Amino acid sequence: MATQRLGFHNIYPDDDGVNRHYRLWDDVSDSWRLLSLPARLAEAFNWPLPAEADQLLQLPLTESAYPTVSFVEVWQASQSREKALLGEKLRGKIVVIGSSAPSLFDVKVTPLSSIQPGVHLLANAIDNVKNQRFLLTLDREPHWILGMLLLVGMFYASMRLPMTVMRWGILVAPTALIGISYLSLNVGGVFIDLTGAASRAFVFFSLMTFYGILRVQYFGTVRESSRPFSVCTTVVLVSAPTPINLNALIDKMCVFSRHFTVLQASWAAGTGAASGGPVCLFLFDNFEYDEARVIAALQLDGATASIAGVSHRRLDAGAFEFLRQNLGQSAWAAFGETLVMKDRTENEK
Repeated sequence: MATQRLGFHNIYPDDDGVNRHYRLWDDVSDSWRLLSLPARLAEAFNWPLPAEADQLLQLPLTESAYPTVSFVEVWQASQSREKALLGEKLRGKIVVIGSSAPSLFDVKVTPLSSIQPGVHLLANAIDNVKNQRFLLTLDREPHWILGMLLLVGMFYASMRLPMTVMRWGILVAPTALIGISYLSLNVGGVFIDLTGAASRAFVFFSLMTFYGILRVQYFGTVRESSRPFSVCTTVVLVSAPTPINLNALIDKMCVFSRHFTVLQASWAAGTGAASGGPVCLFLFDNFEYDEARVIAALQLDGATASIAGVSHRRLDAGAFEFLRQNLGQSAWAAFGETLVMKDRTENEK
């Protein structure tokens, strides 16, 4: 490399004070471009330069990624017979001379260290230019499309998954998105920044889980607005190892009535029901009871639901008030009666 101007070594931190980008040149005017030292080396050794001046550094994971030799070792070698060995060790290498002592204030803040020596960052920038290791990032349009797809996917999952699975989504979805970002940062050459999407996923699943819990609680009580004319008690057992999605059941029941209460037992052992236990549905209305319509509403995706017991009876005001005040007791009684009748029917077969 011919002796001439070598270029500047300036690094500018991001808005949060962390150094992630390196500026390869500055266009002082239309006809004068001031090169950095890494860009000057690229020009001398015919390394390709990227199209943009500001590039995202791909930082090494360890501080010892670039071999270092202290000034003391160099001075001692120059005064002994090891001078030739040191010269052979450095032959063909790019040697960057600088200070690493924090007391000399040539330290920078990076995502990996709060006291990264500036000379290490210069070596990192030269390495990125020489081997074309700068990280690429997605443009705004792919980020927007990816964000919309993630929102649609999260909304679809919230409509299809039971609440027991949705609760895990609060942790799983953000962790998976951050994991994808981490892998893209350390394995591939394109950095897919999904930290914003991870934050939105956490907020979305938190709100949806909270809404689902409130919704199940709302339809898990007998409200005073319910009409005590008649009641249909339906016990649903599940023959597949999948809990019934109570929110999906509520959606289907809301199609033809708002006056119902749905409870799910917290036991499953010995009943043949799935995890989460059977479901007891109390339907309050003064319409002509249509069992086929109720059965159609209970055909839930993801679980093989079978109606094990159905009863339809009129209630006076006193009986309705007892049911409203003792809903859990009434549900357990319905579960017990249904299981007894189910066993009796199977034994008769």
